[in-house]
Amino acid sequence: MNNILKKDTTCLFTGHRTLPSKGRDLDWLEQELKKEIRAAYDRGYRTFLSGGAAGFDLLCAMTVINLRQSELPELRLVFALPCYNHYKSWDKNDKMLFAHLLERTDEVVYVSEDYTQGCMHKRNRYMVDNSSLCIAYCTKSTGGTAYTVNYAQKNGVSTRWLSLI
Repeated sequence: MNNILKKDTTCLFTGHRTLPSKGRDLDWLEQELKKEIRAAYDRGYRTFLSGGAAGFDLLCAMTVINLRQSELPELRLVFALPCYNHYKSWDKNDKMLFAHLLERTDEVVYVSEDYTQGCMHKRNRYMVDNSSLCIAYCTKSTGGTAYTVNYAQKNGVSTRWLSLI
């Protein structure tokens, strides 16, 4: 694992693999995400950590890359991945999107070589331990996203909510 992140200028994303269906709810989520990234940028955040999961993580990575290309060239995207080949069971479209984003990321950190029972939590803790801001899309009080938000709050990481539990 590489650990060259500056905690005070690093923000992590956490959210569900299932996003709202196309339409008004997804548009709202995308617009709110852009607002939060811009606001974080205005407060000095330059590095954004995505856990590389399908759904919200990939949406965040894509948004950071798009904002970097269009208006905020100092943005850095780091994928903090649970293990090599974590995406092997994904559908074809998510695999293609992930490959596209992986080519445009600034850095990739693998917290484990192989899949283990705890590698997802290890990845989530890594992101929290190396960040001072969390942007969360969390709509339920259980699961990996809720775990990550709770861990962030217990460790003094400021959390911005895109959807309240």
